[in-house]
Amino acid sequence: MKVTHLLRRPVVVLLVLALSGCSVFSAEEPQASRSIEVVTTGNPLTTTQLLSTLEASDYVILGERHDNAEHHSYQLEVLQALYQAGWLKQLSLEMLRPGQQAGMDKAYARKLTLSEELRDTIGWDKNWNWDFYGPIVAWAIANQVPVRSANMDRDELMTIYREQVAPSRDVIDEAAIASIREQIRESHCGMDDDTMLDAMTRIQQARDTRMAESMIQREQGVVLLAGAFHARNDVGVPRYVHQLRPEARLISVGFIEVVDDHLPDAKAQTHAYDIVWSTGAVDRKTPCELMKK
Repeated sequence: MKVTHLLRRPVVVLLVLALSGCSVFSAEEPQASRSIEVVTTGNPLTTTQLLSTLEASDYVILGERHDNAEHHSYQLEVLQALYQAGWLKQLSLEMLRPGQQAGMDKAYARKLTLSEELRDTIGWDKNWNWDFYGPIVAWAIANQVPVRSANMDRDELMTIYREQVAPSRDVIDEAAIASIREQIRESHCGMDDDTMLDAMTRIQQARDTRMAESMIQREQGVVLLAGAFHARNDVGVPRYVHQLRPEARLISVGFIEVVDDHLPDAKAQTHAYDIVWSTGAVDRKTPCELMKK
């Protein structure tokens, strides 16, 4: 049964999954070790209903923490389920730049399997962990699901960085821009240089626009893999998709790490995404700790 009521905003589904190694789509009903529920109503949701919800959309964004292996495992399961349902027509990647598209197309045409040859043919950026993304790319190629760039090349980013203009207010409002600036400030250990913050905010907006453009190359059946902040309805890619295709049905999924048995800033998270998928957390250094290395 299609659960089309879940597409009405605000829509928030909380998926609580134990780290048992069990496939999220391996059972019709939630098991005791994991629960799926509609947060706004508290009603239970089966994995079949989750899949039906995603199938009822034109576009799906799976927002990740890049260094969390669990997120990538679940992403692949979602992609496989949507492919089996006949829905998936394209995979767009934040991790792929336009300059790498020719290599990806070559790998796709040759149907390369998961290997160093596949990685080298694409010219994969070492800053994106191939152990996480390689299996996803190889699966897409094996099943001939087109993989498209959704990022920008360095020269494009540097041009935007050097511009002496304020961030655009055309698509997002002052509150959204303030949220982006705060995210950038936190991720750069309290950066307080306004010129730098403006430049990085422009880059964030340009990247979100490019990701949206990658998605709307097709009218339906596209999944974007991107960082969770890009996936947010209030500040990220969904705003630009709806600017380009106002009628588009889009579902934004945020993979959110559970810390000390609770979702951080749960109220804000529920407003940011259509679906919140809670996962285990990765023990990582803070931005300030990284900058001191």
